[in-house]
Amino acid sequence: MRCLFLKRASIFGALFFLLLPAIASGNCSTQESPDWQQVKHVHDGDSLQLTDQRKIRLIGVNTPELARDERPAEPLAQAARTFTRTQINHAQGRVGLIYGESRKDHYGRTLAHIILPDQSNLTEQLLANGLGSHIAISPNLGFNDCNTKAQQTARKNNKNLWEANRRTIQNIDQLKTVKNGFQHVRGTITRIGEGKSNIWLNFGNKLAIRITRKDVNLFSAWQPTSLAGETIEASGWVYTARGQQRMRVYHPSVIHRYD
Repeated sequence: MRCLFLKRASIFGALFFLLLPAIASGNCSTQESPDWQQVKHVHDGDSLQLTDQRKIRLIGVNTPELARDERPAEPLAQAARTFTRTQINHAQGRVGLIYGESRKDHYGRTLAHIILPDQSNLTEQLLANGLGSHIAISPNLGFNDCNTKAQQTARKNNKNLWEANRRTIQNIDQLKTVKNGFQHVRGTITRIGEGKSNIWLNFGNKLAIRITRKDVNLFSAWQPTSLAGETIEASGWVYTARGQQRMRVYHPSVIHRYD
């Protein structure tokens, strides 16, 4: 049975075949046996729906948001969706799911890695082509090393999100405020706060990175409390709580320390 979305031709598809061949940065293969399913519809670059009606959210990547309500589409949102559609079309809609240790997100979507029939990993391909940002949220850390390397490849090659003129990374020192939503930020940690449940890395009064005590054990190579005075880069979702802009970080792979 052909997938419903395959009947809808994307006006970007032909351009992508010419300008954006799928590249992968390494071996994200798995010894696990995927749960093979059929795709009904691709919502955006990192989410889709199966013919059994389940909604799937890819683990390890966050792609730019499409337009919704009165909010315009983020740069490369259409390109990311077209890329995912193209890969699914090549697979005739057949995908293998490797589920996360945590099965559902707070929207009720199933969290999974998507393996294509040629054994390539869709998350890795999105990251290596610069069409999504690497995310690492415990306990769903499968393929994390591979995903980290894929994004490094995209940055080295100035692919899409990482083109110099896109200014994907925001310098906090030059901002009055940090916008909510998914962000890449760079700045100097001016103060470390320690509480019973969290460690806080403060960029002055503009943003605080929250690391829970239960996630600190994942920081085995270095400790968050050692970052005072260092310039770092971090990525994640910025939110407002108690009048303060905050970002929760679950894993050290989304923090880059500058030598």
